[in-house]
Formats: sequence, structure tokens, C-alpha cells
Amino acid sequence: MTTLPKSVEKAPAISGKTPQEGTASGKLTQGFPAEALPVPEGAHIVDSSVSTQGKNIQVAVNYRTSKTPEQVLSFYEHAATKKGWLATRGTGADGAKNITLGYGKDTTVATVRTAGTGATVVAAFGSFVAGK
Repeated sequence: MTTLPKSVEKAPAISGKTPQEGTASGKLTQGFPAEALPVPEGAHIVDSSVSTQGKNIQVAVNYRTSKTPEQVLSFYEHAATKKGWLATRGTGADGAKNITLGYGKDTTVATVRTAGTGATVVAAFGSFVAGK
């Protein structure tokens, strides 16, 4: 008889105190959990937000970068690998590339497209449940 291996318990992406709610233009809002939803170095932040309800946390960030869409997708794949998360790439009907990362109750989605200026534009969203 064959049995499935036991599931591996992963640490929550956000532990300890729930981040402060807020929004910001041109920067990450105070308390933005960059360890849970990272942003590549050198990115120009358009806006960001953190919303909480009990232990449920939603974060979002929109940014532009000179990195190629492939470099941005690889950045998020590397972040997922470091956490032991699963990563799945896809392409939207409009041609935008996306990547979904997650494990258990924590999920991140980043949508990546090239603007008319040639810059890469990224919309990233994360939904997390704070742990101990």
C-alpha cells in the first residue's frame, strides 16, 4: 500500500504583531510587511496599502522597475523557493504575465506587464493569516 507523505508545516509569512493599517503614495506604507510581499531593490513605488481584519491581512503594492518582466517573475520565484512555497506562472488574456505564490493560508499574486515607456509595471497583492 502506498501512502502520501505527511504535509510539511510552514511558518506563517507574517508572525507576531499584525502590521499597522495604512496607505501611501510613492513609498511603502508604514509597517508594510516586505518580508511577506517583497519588492525588488530599485523599484519605484507608485502606491501601497495594508488592511487587516483580526489575523487576516491583505497587502498590495504597485510599482515600476527597469527590470524585465522575466527578471521580476524570477525574483518572486526565488522568494517563494526560500520560503518553501509553491510558485505557478501564467499569462492573462491581455498578455500580462503573472505568478502566484503560496502555501497554506498565505498567498501572493504579482501581475507584470510592459508599459508603453518600456518600464515594467507590477501590481502585487498578498493575503496572509498572521501566526504566533
